[in-house]
Amino acid sequence: MTLFGSRFGLAWAFALGVPVAMLLAPVTSGAAGTPGVVIVRTDRAIGPGGGTRTTTIKLTHNAVRIDSDAASIIYRRDLDTAWMIQGGRYMVMSKEAARAVKNQMATHSGAMKAEMDKALATMPPDKRALVEKMMREQGVGVPEVPGAASPPPKPPVPTYTKGARDKVGPWGCDVYDGKLDGRLAERVCATGIVDLGLKDGDIEIMLYAAEYFWELGSEFGGASSGPPPDLLGIEAEQGFPGYALNRKRYKNGELAHDSTVTKAERVEFDPSLFAKPNLEERKFGVPPQGAPK
Repeated sequence: MTLFGSRFGLAWAFALGVPVAMLLAPVTSGAAGTPGVVIVRTDRAIGPGGGTRTTTIKLTHNAVRIDSDAASIIYRRDLDTAWMIQGGRYMVMSKEAARAVKNQMATHSGAMKAEMDKALATMPPDKRALVEKMMREQGVGVPEVPGAASPPPKPPVPTYTKGARDKVGPWGCDVYDGKLDGRLAERVCATGIVDLGLKDGDIEIMLYAAEYFWELGSEFGGASSGPPPDLLGIEAEQGFPGYALNRKRYKNGELAHDSTVTKAERVEFDPSLFAKPNLEERKFGVPPQGAPK
């Protein structure tokens, strides 16, 4: 599998929007370490409720770890599994666990529908017609269990036009304006992976992680949290060549989101960073302690 020009489904929502208190484990060096790459980026949301967060992505040939203010996720290719850490506990993010939750949701949804049908049967015709109309308008009565049909469509990819040269931190990059329906949707500044001081295969593990989380999300017919697609550098998927050091997203002509890579280098990690968490386990689909139910 090659990094650039590879093709597979990407539909990830990187907004890991759950409250988490997480300490980032330090990067270590030395002969006993596991060689890999560390990438740090900042994301800034513009407008009401916006803010800035920092995400640290640690990559080896076999694993990915993502640490942010929202959560920590570990993906292991050799084990074909992933774990999410939050609130001092961890959760197994496996396709089997996702199927179990989906089946549970289907059972619950079926029981609710049976009760609803029973209540409707006792209503006068005019009142029943009014309630059924309201239900259809609100989407009630339509199968609500995600994943019942096919995986979600990928978001549209803008058409990019190359512009001038620019610079992000110490790296030179090419500017690309991406438009959807003739309007500016994104402006990126991208460079080659080698120009970052990395090797072409250094972030190849992200491709396997991307495919894993896409399949996990498809169990629900929606996206699943995972590594950000912004950091893959796959022209066939993103619409421009190279690795996006900076990406600005626009909404209705106004800047809505700004993401910038601030660090990218080859390092050695403590192998325990990618090990199964030695914490209490919570079941997939169960809210963390203190989270709204």
